[in-house]
Amino acid sequence: MKCQDYINTTVGESSIHGCPYLVKHALHWLEKIFWGVIIIAAAYWSFNICYTQWERFRDNPIILATELTWGKLNYPFVGITLCFNYTDEEAIAHVIKDTWAVTPEDRDSYQYYFEFLKTINHLTVAKLSTLEPYRNDDKLKNLDFVQILLQVNSAIETLDKSRIQIDLKSFASQVER
Repeated sequence: MKCQDYINTTVGESSIHGCPYLVKHALHWLEKIFWGVIIIAAAYWSFNICYTQWERFRDNPIILATELTWGKLNYPFVGITLCFNYTDEEAIAHVIKDTWAVTPEDRDSYQYYFEFLKTINHLTVAKLSTLEPYRNDDKLKNLDFVQILLQVNSAIETLDKSRIQIDLKSFASQVER
């Protein structure tokens, strides 16, 4: 197969819209030029849009939510999502005592349930394998895990707001660097 035939076959069977029209013998040469210009313009604008978005991200990687305030240039505050990896040992002790009637004096059982509650508190899809040691424990079946997690994390609502502000200031100073 000659190179010209290979190119005609490949372009003629292409799924890129307009390419098959470039090699059709039945089309007028102006139509082929039209489709060539359209394909080149579409490729240019596609790359241009991608490059513009990349420059925008590179220059300012923090995205402000402007969904409902399109065109508004003065934002009163920056939207920040805080993800806590927080463990309140007092709340965990309270949940262990209420759920399984185990106190810290029973070290082995208490440590087992403490580790279980820490595991489910920090659980993500990528860490589901961390639940393997608790697989056959009948005392963990039929529990209201949502309620348990709410009790374990109840202290998050009462965190010292000045501590959060200090953390946000240190975060902002790190971003400026």
